[in-house]
Amino acid sequence: FLDGKCLTVFQHETTGGASFVKKLIPQCKEDLFISVALNRPGALDAKIKLHDGSEMSAADVYIERKNNRLPLVYLHNDLEPILKNTFGVYAFQEQVMASLQLLLGYSEEESDSIRSAISDKNPQAFDEVKKRLPMLLQRGWTQNKIDDFFQQIIAFSGYAFNRSHACAYGLLAYATAYLKYHYPMEWWAAVLSNSKPDEVIEKYWQEVNSFVIEPNINISKNSYIIQGNQLIPPLNLIKGVGEAALKEISL
Repeated sequence: FLDGKCLTVFQHETTGGASFVKKLIPQCKEDLFISVALNRPGALDAKIKLHDGSEMSAADVYIERKNNRLPLVYLHNDLEPILKNTFGVYAFQEQVMASLQLLLGYSEEESDSIRSAISDKNPQAFDEVKKRLPMLLQRGWTQNKIDDFFQQIIAFSGYAFNRSHACAYGLLAYATAYLKYHYPMEWWAAVLSNSKPDEVIEKYWQEVNSFVIEPNINISKNSYIIQGNQLIPPLNLIKGVGEAALKEISL
């Protein structure tokens, strides 16, 4: 993850995903859960106002705070018990639900209904939350902070993952990265054997060309095979050689 070589790593193989996790500098599986949750339109769209008046996406604020380049400041102290483990940033749907319960008096069932409605971009959900926002004035919130709070939960909730979803995806990301790093020949043999020849050339060739050698009519099978630190491709990597030709040659 640290070198950004995330091709074939679950949920991180796009340029954006690789770049994000490289900036995040993951040090444990929990960081991968966060990476899956924050590299999403919600956290990338939600804006957080900084002390100097500038704005930064919630995802970037998390990265900067995690790496001690930005001080941890909560929008309001009421949010500390909810956002403490994510550096003052919303990362999971459950945190939005907890905020609605703690600050606006929703029950667990009601907060889940509101979360679902926000995800579906139901304007009635926005109106329902707006009606209760003045309650925050009684807790010492300013109107500016209330507006920022509303903007953050609406922007984030539209594309957010729940924690269990992010954890499951993060564990798959960890497993695929682990296998790719520790068993590169076996990993690439499996990936390439399950890819079309055009996909091998267009999508993977830049990363695998140093250890994939030419097909060998005496050795090649119908999938990639490992020979030392090299992979021998099937004959159908050769343009024009199809399934019929492979069957005839193997006879």
